Amino acid sequence: MMKIYAILSVLFFAQIAQALPSNDLWIPSATVMQKNYLRIDVQQEYTFEKNASGNNHWSSLGATLGVFENAQWSMEAGADYMEPVGEKFSDSLQLNVKGVYAPSENSRWKSAFGLRNFALGSDGNFQILYGLAEVFTRKNESTRVGLYFGSSKRLVDSDREKSNSGLMFGYYRQLTDDTGRLAIEWISGNNAFAYLLLGAHLRFAENVNCVIGYGFPNESDYKQRIITRVSLFY
Repeated sequence: MMKIYAILSVLFFAQIAQALPSNDLWIPSATVMQKNYLRIDVQQEYTFEKNASGNNHWSSLGATLGVFENAQWSMEAGADYMEPVGEKFSDSLQLNVKGVYAPSENSRWKSAFGLRNFALGSDGNFQILYGLAEVFTRKNESTRVGLYFGSSKRLVDSDREKSNSGLMFGYYRQLTDDTGRLAIEWISGNNAFAYLLLGAHLRFAENVNCVIGYGFPNESDYKQRIITRVSLFY
């Protein structure tokens, strides 16, 4: 994986993008990268194992590019490399795409739909389709409500029974001076993504953001996890 000093070295060449990353902890937001702007994400996940066996650490490196933008519609697409997932490179390389509709520039609601965690390899192919609405209830607050559907072979509970659909709910409160936001997210179901997540999304500079979160699984046989992510804008 990329060393921390290599990450810091590229910051000097980064262009400024006026946007936060297009998701906070897990639930996608109803925003995308501006056209021709690039975001690089470096994420680490740690789980608390209940026994000595099994992997408890995942690293991922991702890139997302704004590909389309007009008055009401916008779109981004990206790819993430996560390890370890499955046994082949095609399991670890996961693609995503998201579209957003906003009635107007100052609208108090937006909608988003997309595909995430799509891999060519069968072990990593979660094939998550989602749709959601984001409502800006107050000047510094927003709420996201949505649905997701995924692979019945990969999104399963601890008994290997399918748990491949559910609800998404998130509440976000902006910090003072636009330095970030606090987040509470809940994803229903009993699969590997079904969690209650608490965390913060912080802006260190116009082109550097950080996310840190803690997750409590809905299914007791899954494990609590810590998520950390650094996002760089170009």
